[in-house]
Amino acid sequence: MAKQPSLPLPRLECQKQWKKRGDAFWSIFLPTKDGKIKSTLLIFTFCLSILFLSVYILSYLLLLDSLDTKLSGKLPLFWVNVVESLIPAVIGTCLCNLLHFAFADKRLVPIAYVWLLFYAVAASLYLLVGSPPEARSTAFQLLMLVVPAPVLTGCSLAAYLYLRHQKHHPSKTLEETPPWKQRLR
Repeated sequence: MAKQPSLPLPRLECQKQWKKRGDAFWSIFLPTKDGKIKSTLLIFTFCLSILFLSVYILSYLLLLDSLDTKLSGKLPLFWVNVVESLIPAVIGTCLCNLLHFAFADKRLVPIAYVWLLFYAVAASLYLLVGSPPEARSTAFQLLMLVVPAPVLTGCSLAAYLYLRHQKHHPSKTLEETPPWKQRLR
């Protein structure tokens, strides 16, 4: 049996605490003892956010080179950066928010964007804290080019579509719903 490495007590306690937090987070995705999923909304939106993240990555990868060749030398650098940040973000946002019209549960897309906001904050903190001090300004500039545009455009359009749906289709009271749907609530 391998011997555990000895760590100072405060560090060992900290690691145990982080492991406990991690296990509590990942247990959300595991089924209950009865075999039922704990939160389908959470799992669906998590998977949907991964899809959205890949759509945004692909939109940036596919559009940045062509935008750069068309815009460089014709506009000041500031405007080239703004256009290169916004065009892929808007296209990715439009593609992702098309799913709002496909799903019956209109909460899925906005909650997926909350996941994306969480990813953006986590990635930003990791890059800013984890990068060496001399590279922090470069990391911050890169983050400002890539992260805010998709998050802001996506969250705002998803919120607008959800609120518009809520305004035009207000939720029914329990008495107004059919009896077979009352059991599902």
